[in-house]
Amino acid sequence: MICRCACNCRTELARAMPRAVPVGGGPRCGTCEYANHVDHAKRASDVVQLHLLADREAAINSWVALRMSDGGSDNILYPSRHIAVRHQLHEFQCCYLKIPPDGLSIGAAEAFLRFNRQLYDNGFRMADPDKDTEVIMPLRTEMLR
Repeated sequence: MICRCACNCRTELARAMPRAVPVGGGPRCGTCEYANHVDHAKRASDVVQLHLLADREAAINSWVALRMSDGGSDNILYPSRHIAVRHQLHEFQCCYLKIPPDGLSIGAAEAFLRFNRQLYDNGFRMADPDKDTEVIMPLRTEMLR
């Protein structure tokens, strides 16, 4: 079986490949699945980078609400996740990210948005870090490129 993604990489796929998903008429390899980042991930990454460039001291360890529909934001920094959730029209339309000092890569943004969509679709949500519970997002290195 051959990878049938838009980049036409022609990667040979294993028969029982768990990451093969039907897209555009055929399965894609894991590399192509994460290499062709979509616009919402680029937009989410740009939102975080813009906050870091505008005021790095205020941005680090602040929270931002990212819309899951398009990766955009209301461009407001929040001091805690609880306040960020309270200022949204509907909690489940956004996901909430604590801005890391080194920014957010496009691959990490895509993985974060995808993970939050899967949580919301299955009736869960990210835990509030002010309480002592936390959801750990599984990551593979090829997802972050």
